[in-house]
Amino acid sequence: MGAIDGKRVRSFIGLSVGLVGPRANLAVSGVLITLYVQQRSSGALAVTFALTANRLLSWMTYPIAGRLSDRTRSRIGRRTPYMAVSLIIMGAATWMFTVVQGYWLLVLFIVIARQAASVFTLTNVAVVPEVFGRSRWLKALVLTTALGTLASLVIKATVITTWKQSMPETWNLPFQVAAVIMGAVGVAVLVLVRESKAASFGAAADRKARARPAGAEIREILEAPNAKVLLAGSLLFWAGLGSTAYVAILFFQRVVHAGASAQTIAGLVSGIPTFLIGILLGIPLSRALSRRQLAIGAPLIGALLAGVQYFDTHIWQAVALAFIGAPFVGAYIIVLAPYLLQLLPRAGGLGERLGLVLSPFNLVGVALAYVAATVVDVTGNYRLIWVFPAATGIAHALVNTRLRFPVHRPKTDMVAKLWQWSVVQTES
Repeated sequence: MGAIDGKRVRSFIGLSVGLVGPRANLAVSGVLITLYVQQRSSGALAVTFALTANRLLSWMTYPIAGRLSDRTRSRIGRRTPYMAVSLIIMGAATWMFTVVQGYWLLVLFIVIARQAASVFTLTNVAVVPEVFGRSRWLKALVLTTALGTLASLVIKATVITTWKQSMPETWNLPFQVAAVIMGAVGVAVLVLVRESKAASFGAAADRKARARPAGAEIREILEAPNAKVLLAGSLLFWAGLGSTAYVAILFFQRVVHAGASAQTIAGLVSGIPTFLIGILLGIPLSRALSRRQLAIGAPLIGALLAGVQYFDTHIWQAVALAFIGAPFVGAYIIVLAPYLLQLLPRAGGLGERLGLVLSPFNLVGVALAYVAATVVDVTGNYRLIWVFPAATGIAHALVNTRLRFPVHRPKTDMVAKLWQWSVVQTES
């Protein structure tokens, strides 16, 4: 056996530890921070603004951070400085949640923490193939993601055992634990993660890449088959998800009477199992139904399930609906992913391309979230939030009726075909 690449092993350890940071951030950035904010301002629009104000900036942060990390030259690599510093900033800002008083100071530190999280996410996604090379990056990504879930479980256990809904003084500990974890792993990333030799050639190629006008890039993407339809449908799907992202947490607390502990347990039960169900049942479903049937039927089923949420009386009903919808989401992604990946930009470095893709989705998600929150505040009816994903689901299905597929269904396995396509795109 050949000698083990010590730099790659060290980087693997660093990335595995580094992913504990965003997992810690995710553990407190959903249910916990929503309930934390609503103690400072109870209105749905005020809570939504506090938790989504960062997205008003992220449409610029993503492409700028991507371009800067593509072109950075340092002894420790292109991406590592951004990953490490953003984790340390996330930790410091999260700790400040428990220190500052008032609504607007809390909003400020939420924005800082989430902008740092955006920078980390972008640079982390770009660095994995650069550290491990094209032949091993997917395996490395799976392993690092699995190890990164441990911090989330620790924090959620802290919530379940210490969080008392009627005692706000017990709410600080999960945020402080998450802050310490993020700061510590930021230092670990700075010390351990290094790019492979192959990445230096990629850096040189990115610096020499010919800049293209944004208009030319957009026109080229939209010329791909079904591109306009797929883009419109994807934006509708994301807007529907964004419309209920945080107000739904208030719905479960105020209407269904599920506090932080109950919502945390429900998230644990519906998280990984929903993903597994989506994959295991989505694969046979993608073979049993045609692409057109799934392209139209899956959004309609999603709209139906969102509408049913209007009548929820218990949080476990929402968990059951998530299980029901998972196979259709999985099959939809398997069938349409090769077409959706054609919408990725092709000019510039990997970081810049990822940033350009994420920007428009941030904007549409936050726009509909503000509309939904305003409707809730005006009417006082939290159940109305489910009307928005139901409406966008129906609109998504109608848009997908314009999709045009080849007459004959390919005989090759769809998952194998998607894998082969992704390998070709990565190498190009």
